[in-house]
Amino acid sequence: YLVECSSVVIFNLYSIAYYAHPEDTAFARSKLVKAFIILSYSTNFFLIMTVPLDVFLTTYKINADGTPSAYDKNINVFIGVWWNVLSFTTISMVFIALPLMIAFYESDPNQSVFLRVKTALKINLINILLMLLITVPSFFLLN
Repeated sequence: YLVECSSVVIFNLYSIAYYAHPEDTAFARSKLVKAFIILSYSTNFFLIMTVPLDVFLTTYKINADGTPSAYDKNINVFIGVWWNVLSFTTISMVFIALPLMIAFYESDPNQSVFLRVKTALKINLINILLMLLITVPSFFLLN
């Protein structure tokens, strides 16, 4: 699984560098935006790759009576935490980070980084507040 995850990150680095716009010159401009793009691509691939791992770990080490062994219970706790990490990373990237990065990327490159971030936050403030207003209470109400 770790080899697959590493190869996915390397593939995403290559594809972002190879298919970048000529003005971007691979990684020369907007390194922060490209780092978030690589993180979001990799996270989405990790979601797909975790399904077979989860299926394998839930059927592995089952006792004769059909109950999971103690080792299997610890692995199931790990896989549950890993699913939560991937899910929350995907949600935060889709609704918060990537809209901010799009606004940051499209802002005037002659401005300072602080002004570009400030402009991106102004543009996406309503989106961020709305998503926090929906997701935070629903997380606590559904648990």
